[in-house]
Amino acid sequence: MTRVLIIDDKKRVRDAYRILLEKMDCLVDVAQGSLEGIDCFISKIYDVVLTDFKLDELDGLQMLEFFQTIDSKIPVVFYSDIADGNTIKKILEKGAFDFVPHSAGTRFLLHIISKAVYERPHQVSDDTPFCNSQINVSPTRNSKTLCD
Repeated sequence: MTRVLIIDDKKRVRDAYRILLEKMDCLVDVAQGSLEGIDCFISKIYDVVLTDFKLDELDGLQMLEFFQTIDSKIPVVFYSDIADGNTIKKILEKGAFDFVPHSAGTRFLLHIISKAVYERPHQVSDDTPFCNSQINVSPTRNSKTLCD
């Protein structure tokens, strides 16, 4: 199963993403802020981290730098509607897997999470891919779908 860490200071957002990913049979941990997210990241192995860019104690760049010092192979996907183009460019250059605006919708977010799991150098928590038969990951991977 795919293990996902969700970090967001808004309970409503955490819960919505948690419910969505649990319906996809992901194992999901949630953290209500950057420091709690770091504690989770240190204590467990994740296939992907999904985090808001604007959090309480640390911003996205600081969190990304910390995550990469622990395990640079775990993809980090940021989401927010607050960051500007320069900030997005900077975090992608620093090694974030992707940046998804809140307005992009859940289907696109699931697509990005799926890409993050498939494209990572190795899968640590399990050999089972992230999948859902309703969402095609890419035209070249028709046999792989998003569900678990």
